[in-house]
Amino acid sequence: TNDRGEDVEKVYVYHKGEYVSFMSDKAGVFTKEGKMLEQGDVIQLNTNTRGEIDTVNVLFDITKKTTEFDKSTDDGLQTIYGFGGSINYRISPRLSLTAYGSYFTAPRGMNPAIGGMMSMTTIGGYMSYDLSEHWGVSVGAETTRSIFDGRWHAQPIVMPYYKVNENVSIGANIGGIVYGLLENYIDSRNARHRRMPPPPQGPRR
Repeated sequence: TNDRGEDVEKVYVYHKGEYVSFMSDKAGVFTKEGKMLEQGDVIQLNTNTRGEIDTVNVLFDITKKTTEFDKSTDDGLQTIYGFGGSINYRISPRLSLTAYGSYFTAPRGMNPAIGGMMSMTTIGGYMSYDLSEHWGVSVGAETTRSIFDGRWHAQPIVMPYYKVNENVSIGANIGGIVYGLLENYIDSRNARHRRMPPPPQGPRR
């Protein structure tokens, strides 16, 4: 979990003669064809303005030795600028409010296959309540602007968390799952109540 409370990943690579680590800006970046990267893969890392990894270009797949010279580094990289911040206000020892937002310039000619891994403009807020000394839950909502059609897409925030100490907590936002289940339930209920029109009758003789 990073300092913004988001789930991220870390990869250790051999870079300029030494082993270094890089952190992604979200989970699910360090993959190849739906699987995690492996030791021996040769990759190109693309970073955002915070120095976090946005996307990964696999130049050589260790499990496919024939791909050694199939791909090269991408010269058509784009620079995406962005900024963001958050504010927190504690109402009581157990209750607090958090508002956050981030803005990123839209990339040009983005491939839909990697669009989900790009940073997008987001605005949101949530209320956190400590149920006990270590357990709590955050509830709120956020809206994200799509880099493809420019529309805003909202979803709820439901994030149970575990407090390791006063400064560190571990949580998982299941708001998207809850929203999807609720949406499927409403659609199925509407389908059951939707009556089919009677078939047209032919002319009477």
